[in-house]
Amino acid sequence: MYELDFSICQQRREKEATEKAEEWGFATLELAELVRVWGKQAIADELAKLPDTPPMQYHPLCAQCVNWRPPRRLELSNGKTHMSAGFCELRAASDLVQMPQHYAAKCSFYEPNTPF
Repeated sequence: MYELDFSICQQRREKEATEKAEEWGFATLELAELVRVWGKQAIADELAKLPDTPPMQYHPLCAQCVNWRPPRRLELSNGKTHMSAGFCELRAASDLVQMPQHYAAKCSFYEPNTPF
C-alpha cells in the first residue's frame, strides 16, 4: 500500500514539475518577444521602476513549498462534497503534526516551489 501511495505521489510530482517547466518556457518566450519588440534597455528600465523586496524581508509560507498540497474538494459517498485542508505532504507521510504557514522559515523540509 505504501509503495502504491509513493508511486502516485511521485507521478504527481513529475507531472507538476513538467507543467511548471512548460509554464517557465512559455514565460521565457513571452519575455523574449517583449525584448524583441521593445529592446532589453526598455525592459530593464521598467524592471528598475518596480519595488525591490530585500531577501531578508522575505518570509516564506508553507504554501510556497514543493511539498505543500493545497485544499481540494473531496466527493463524499453520500454525494456531498467537502473541502479538505491544505497540508504538507512530507509531514503527513512522516506522521508529523502539521504546522502553521509561517513555520516554513524554519522548516527543514521547506523547498521553494519556483520554476527557476
